[in-house]
Amino acid sequence: MTATIESAGAPAPSSKRPDRMRQRSGLLLRRIWRYHFYSALFAGPLLVMLAITGLVILYTQPIHDLTDASVRKVTPSISSVPLDQQVQAAAKTHKELSISQVVPPEAADRPTMVELTNGDQYYLDVFVDPYTGTVLGERESGNDIVGISTRLHGWLNNDAVTVTLPSLSHVMNPDNPATVTIPAGDVVIEIAAIWGLVLALSGIYLWWPRKSQHNKPLFKVRWSKGGRLRWRDLHSSVGVVLALILAFFILSGMPWSRYWGGDFSTAASKVTPNKEISAPTSATVTMGDVDRFGHRIPWATREDPQALSGSPTAAQPARMSWSDINRVATAEGMLPGYSILPPADSLVDPAKPEYGAFVLSNPWPGKVQDEKVVYVDQFTGRTLATSSSAEWGKIQQVTEWGVQNHMGTQYGLVTRIIMTIGCVLTVVSFVTSIVLWWKRRPKGTTGLPKRQARSSATAGVGIIALVLAVMYPLWGVSLIAVLAVDGLVQWLRGRRKTSTSAVPESVQETIEGEKV
Repeated sequence: MTATIESAGAPAPSSKRPDRMRQRSGLLLRRIWRYHFYSALFAGPLLVMLAITGLVILYTQPIHDLTDASVRKVTPSISSVPLDQQVQAAAKTHKELSISQVVPPEAADRPTMVELTNGDQYYLDVFVDPYTGTVLGERESGNDIVGISTRLHGWLNNDAVTVTLPSLSHVMNPDNPATVTIPAGDVVIEIAAIWGLVLALSGIYLWWPRKSQHNKPLFKVRWSKGGRLRWRDLHSSVGVVLALILAFFILSGMPWSRYWGGDFSTAASKVTPNKEISAPTSATVTMGDVDRFGHRIPWATREDPQALSGSPTAAQPARMSWSDINRVATAEGMLPGYSILPPADSLVDPAKPEYGAFVLSNPWPGKVQDEKVVYVDQFTGRTLATSSSAEWGKIQQVTEWGVQNHMGTQYGLVTRIIMTIGCVLTVVSFVTSIVLWWKRRPKGTTGLPKRQARSSATAGVGIIALVLAVMYPLWGVSLIAVLAVDGLVQWLRGRRKTSTSAVPESVQETIEGEKV
């Protein structure tokens, strides 16, 4: 978003406002606008990318139905084949892969989905007709437009280029590693997100009505004026609505970030711990949130310990069947679209083997109140423990509420509409900001805002920046880098000879073409 300031320091002739206060107000407005401009310059392109990819993710189901109808739709029949037969049919297609999860049909016209994996971040979804047991087809998970958008939304989640940073969670919990290694792209996204927050806050400040701007329309576009005024009004009206949604986007998405999110999760569990499950648990295996494809998120907002099954004996079967576990899921009232994850056995200590449990998980994303995980003994089919959102700490509940709204599912269609509006307005705001910059800049110049002199009027800006830097350390580091570069640029400018033919000061010191 680009600033919208009209005659900020030019009071009416009848005004008795002291010149000193008028000057202080003008300095503050120019500085805020400058921060707004450079925040948009850095964060704007990334926010647009996140908006476009987020829009695709938001409509995952309709897109899949449109592009993959041949494997995601079936003709309902009177009877179906046992779930075990369906799973076996899918497993036979790739014997070199193992089963990572099974998703029974969520509706009468939906197939059974069996996910296969090589155990190294490769997932293949095999779709089976539940009425005939016929394999309908397969799709490499995350290799379509939704999957590509998901990876882009997380900046590819690429581990090829990584950075190692000190872990603040280590201070809160000495058992956590002192450092954390994360993809460099995740660091960029995290920093850009907070710059986006600065963009939103500064945009609201610049839009806020003032006595000196009594002629400025707040939610009106003067279409008949044309030129710069029309684009300015459009940007201003769109931007202030977007700012509120954008702030929510960022604040609800930050708990997912690899760096800050990990520290936040540790702090949240310390302040408002989750209720521990009432069953023996594994010391090596944990369960976290699942992503859009049902894969466990290692950097989730929470991680629950994996419940353990009893040791097998001669009198016990090796493992319950998929059909048996599915009946347990029905008895437990799992919601349509739930996943069945096979037991995660751990043989780290051969003398003390750990036999994991089948895990039933309600579909995600969804609603906070519907989130539930059930652990089932793999040998007896007995429910070992249940973990639901009602047993989480208050901070985790609020965080997950934000996550589900971020995903557009908490309040159904209403949430999706609001999130859609936010994504569209992000693109519109960025486009209008480019047009405004082009129309505003004096010919032959970049139109970049000049650095303002220090003033007590801007002290509050520094305090806000300090608070954000403490809350978001990576952003604080980026701010120091930005200030250093800015200082260097200003020093280089100072060394250049000024020409008498330069652009008049009255033009240089304008915002959106209006004197400040």
